[in-house]
Amino acid sequence: MRQMDLIEREWGLVWGYPNWQGVLNTAFNLRGADLFVDMIDRPAAVDRLLGVVAETMIRLARLVEERQRRSGFPIDLLSVSNCVMNMTSPVQYRRFVQLHDRRIALSFARFGVHTCEWDVTPYLEVLAELPKVGYLDMGIQSDLEKVRRELSPCDVVVPDIAVDTPDERVRELLGICEHLAGHPPA
Repeated sequence: MRQMDLIEREWGLVWGYPNWQGVLNTAFNLRGADLFVDMIDRPAAVDRLLGVVAETMIRLARLVEERQRRSGFPIDLLSVSNCVMNMTSPVQYRRFVQLHDRRIALSFARFGVHTCEWDVTPYLEVLAELPKVGYLDMGIQSDLEKVRRELSPCDVVVPDIAVDTPDERVRELLGICEHLAGHPPA
């Protein structure tokens, strides 16, 4: 909260879209690899841990967003990072994490998920069940046609293009985007 006071004092708006650690990432940070053993041996303990993490996230994110709105920045998106999702199966995600992601999504105007998945395809069905999804991060190996069918409408954001990215890779990406939009490549 002090950091937001400083930002407002120096620059006015407390602008930005924080990307919170997701319930799965946070639980993994707390339990380590034992979290995945707990999913088999102690599922009730995992449910309780993820529930506490989700409730804490919701309360803190509401405080931060309210502070941002008071400064004049009308934020309406909460995005979470579930980078270790690929250490679970879609069945485990649905059983342990989806309920908590749903609670978080329903607590805010829009919801986003960063997955660190080069191929998010196996998780599309369970992620498509979440309400208010306005952002889903995925890798280029994902089945983008399936993403478009199950999660459309969506924008394609490519934050990792660097000055040394070969032109051919950029042209390939543009061709994929044109194909997804239903237009032939130029």
